[in-house]
Amino acid sequence: MSLLFFSLLCFLYSTLSQSNDPSELLIWSCKSNGVNTNYYDPAVITFYAQTTTEIIIRSTLDPSAWVKTTPGSYALDSLRLGKSLSYTAKGGYVIPSGWTGPMSANMWNSCGQTDSFVTAPYWSCNNGNGLHLVSNYCGWSTNLPTPGGISIFIKRQLDVMVPIWRCYSNGVNIPLTTPENLNAIGSQASAITIYTTKNPAEFVKTSSPTSYAIKSLTQGISLSYTTSGGYATTSDWVGSSYQTPSSMMWNSCGQSYGTLKVPYWSCNNGNGLHLTEQTCSWTSSGNTPNGGITVAVTPSKPAPYRLVRIWSCSPGTPNAADFNLDTIKGLANYAKGITIMSRANSEEYVTTKSSTSYALASLKQGKSLSFTTTGGYAIVDDWIGSKVTQIWNSCGTPSDFTTTPYWSCNNGNGLHLTATSCGWTSSTSTPGGIGVYIHLDAGFSAAIQGTTLSLLGQDNAFAHPTTVTAQPESGLSRTIIGVSVGAGAFVIFIVVVVIVVLVVKKKAATSKDTLIYR
Repeated sequence: MSLLFFSLLCFLYSTLSQSNDPSELLIWSCKSNGVNTNYYDPAVITFYAQTTTEIIIRSTLDPSAWVKTTPGSYALDSLRLGKSLSYTAKGGYVIPSGWTGPMSANMWNSCGQTDSFVTAPYWSCNNGNGLHLVSNYCGWSTNLPTPGGISIFIKRQLDVMVPIWRCYSNGVNIPLTTPENLNAIGSQASAITIYTTKNPAEFVKTSSPTSYAIKSLTQGISLSYTTSGGYATTSDWVGSSYQTPSSMMWNSCGQSYGTLKVPYWSCNNGNGLHLTEQTCSWTSSGNTPNGGITVAVTPSKPAPYRLVRIWSCSPGTPNAADFNLDTIKGLANYAKGITIMSRANSEEYVTTKSSTSYALASLKQGKSLSFTTTGGYAIVDDWIGSKVTQIWNSCGTPSDFTTTPYWSCNNGNGLHLTATSCGWTSSTSTPGGIGVYIHLDAGFSAAIQGTTLSLLGQDNAFAHPTTVTAQPESGLSRTIIGVSVGAGAFVIFIVVVVIVVLVVKKKAATSKDTLIYR
């Protein structure tokens, strides 16, 4: 009975280490012995971060020990760049107002420099009583590791405005994405908003999804120019009472220098919006508003889905499928698409355009994605993405997907995912490796080859990378006595069993005592 009781407690601990809030997604955790766990590939975390509205850091065993970000916190920008939450996107130290909660006094630092999020999520350098989440330590202070460890969760919102550029003062600005990512962002955008960072009531916004500015964004052009080189169409913008597009958005000279270099330049209009390398103001001669100005994109709402990694490779480690071939073929029958992405860089990717792609048909047969079901070569027009020029082939024959997911035969500068290759070209290995992911509905649940999968998670913001691997999280079901149940039901089940065990032990002890004292 004692062994059963101990086992049940272990199960209960494992379950409670996850969040009970279905809107929270566990992305990182550490144990008191310094063992850390990243629940997603680094590229996936940074892509999730684009639609993150809140970050929560909480003790695994003590829910009263927590902090969370305040609206617009500097830490949200840091996560979007894949950097430590203890430094700003510009490399400065913690901004205390960016955190709230019982442990917020433990967050300050005054030395060091930013690292990657997955390596050192938080480092209160020069603060012995501060939060330390690094490669070999896990605690709210350096005095004692936190019993049970600490976890980091994020909350995401599908229709959140995703910042792509921000200026803080004249001459101080930072892109929050890269030029390679603009096509995917623009193609899924429903609106562009430019607003005062600390006062969103001061804004201008595109008036419709067909605005010239969204088309310019897709091509990486300054938003004050059309794709044909013409000047801004002021009627395509609406704004607050102060930000009047008819007077603030017009221009009549100049040319595009790129969305992320010069987002908006009201050339020849001294009273117009100037977001350039040197200017951060609603007018050319005005002062920068408190907190600066942000350019953000609102994505259109796609069909909700998650992606599940089915194969991955990394330099120096064996290339491997995440499931056996029969399971992958079974999952492919439910899939809506396929994404191939660098595991450490979400901006290096290709994704299928539709559920009728030749590649998905090939996967259903368990074959390489670089060939059609009839043995023909890759149909490049079936794919979109920053690496779409590197997937053509013109020789070879199909192999099993698990051994050769993609082979750009006769294309030395093309994607090679084989038993011995892991790169976007035949001669290089991609740092961090490459993953192959399939698109599944957010609520997908199916039993295939004895494996129960239940993926209950947030929708994608854009049409490419977001993933959940086959690691336990709050949305992953467990199978108990042949019945698939969610995490919440699992907790209830374990609690009930523990209570029953305690009652039985109590009755047994009472009965024994009665016999003794008779």
